[in-house]
Amino acid sequence: MNYLAHCFFADDSAESLIGNLAPDFLRARGVDIKLERFAPEHPAILAGMKRHRWIDIFTDEHPSMRRSCERLGGRFPHLSPIIVDVAYDHFLARNWNDFHPVPLGDFVRSVYARLSEKVLLCPTLLQMALPRMVEQNWLESYASPQGIELALTRLGRRIGRAGCFDGAVAAVIADAAGFDADFRELFSEMRAELIKGAQLI
Repeated sequence: MNYLAHCFFADDSAESLIGNLAPDFLRARGVDIKLERFAPEHPAILAGMKRHRWIDIFTDEHPSMRRSCERLGGRFPHLSPIIVDVAYDHFLARNWNDFHPVPLGDFVRSVYARLSEKVLLCPTLLQMALPRMVEQNWLESYASPQGIELALTRLGRRIGRAGCFDGAVAAVIADAAGFDADFRELFSEMRAELIKGAQLI
């Protein structure tokens, strides 16, 4: 799951949103401090971080993820899970009304507003990315193939491998029904587990 899904599963607070996004912005060669320093005053941030990590593990180990990676036909060794994470945000955004009562645009604007209000609690890398996230509307853009193309382009630059995802979006769209079915299976099981509180185990 990528940024949109992590926001979807956050609780209704800025601190929870920050925690659910933070782990993806704490991985760049010591650029940032650990958010554990906020534990005494901001337990919701740490709870969000735990939820993010649980979601990542659940996704990586789920049969749907393996099936979706296989749909890419071995064309992207070691990169397939990254592509599938972004693809799943695409199918979440594209079918948003099936999963959430608030329209996608309204939900995304609320996310941006809450993050902006508490920006100083965000990891440095998220603080730096937030203006671009808002200006380019990353979260809502996942609904289009062009949006996930741009997301993968950003990821390629971030890992220092520009062009490594070329052709990935076309492969996903060519088997959209299969990827969508995989996503729906994983997402429904994940929601059920989170409702039970399994993310805290």
